[in-house]
Amino acid sequence: MTDSEIRLYSLDDNTLDGIKELSEDTFEQIKNDINIINNYKSHFLVFEYFQLNLLEFDKLKKKLYNVPVTNIDIKTIESAKFHLEINRVAFNLLSSFRFFLDHAETHIKRQFGKKSNESKDFKTLTSSFYDEYFSYRFLYKLRNFSQHLGFPIERTHYKTIHNEINPEKSQGNFKLIVGKSTLLKESDLLGALKNEIESMEGDIDIIPFVYQLGKLVGRLEKRIYSFHSLQLVESISNLELFAGKYKTSTNNILIIFDSNLQEGQFNTLTIPFDEIKEIESFKNWNWN
Repeated sequence: MTDSEIRLYSLDDNTLDGIKELSEDTFEQIKNDINIINNYKSHFLVFEYFQLNLLEFDKLKKKLYNVPVTNIDIKTIESAKFHLEINRVAFNLLSSFRFFLDHAETHIKRQFGKKSNESKDFKTLTSSFYDEYFSYRFLYKLRNFSQHLGFPIERTHYKTIHNEINPEKSQGNFKLIVGKSTLLKESDLLGALKNEIESMEGDIDIIPFVYQLGKLVGRLEKRIYSFHSLQLVESISNLELFAGKYKTSTNNILIIFDSNLQEGQFNTLTIPFDEIKEIESFKNWNWN
């Protein structure tokens, strides 16, 4: 390889194998396709961050559901450590929800323009979710409430599902309770939501609302993907056609350019096949 060459390589287990030399025009096209994918991926990472927090919440929920009555550890449940843990998981989820919304709005405005059809469409969709789904507006407000006044979960509540045949085998589920009275003391932070909360019977278990929110955020990300889809489909097709046949389950495909062989310096550009795989997988997710 000479200093002026642009060359495609396979990197596998620290072994670099040359594949072919590239022209300047081909290199520029490949860079453009990679930039299109990385641009969308930079936002998609924020969606994945929300998903990670949702997954952690789901793991917590599984520990709290179908708990045999004989396995309840009152000391643990009432401990400050347990209270801190459930609130950490809940607050991280609420914060990542707001982070997703803020980042999505900024991403769309920067990518397509503040007055673009895409920006208007996304705002219309988020507004419709806020108006239509109590879970969306409640958890949106709960994040703001927690930001100002402390952790969202006030306590847990265990409800037994009795086994009439074998009572000793009865199980139950824990609820994660947000106290109505606590919320209503700070009605200025609730806005129009105050009347809805006042009309609800009993305290509020956030678990069912969280799962509906997860689906709604997925639908928002699906809409954002649709804004990028034409460019993404074309760029992914170009990269697959260009280098897909060289990709294996263990290697990376990269381009080395601007090299200085005498000084042992060079620049690399990796073709993002892992990111492509994630994007292609996301297209098939169902959020209804």
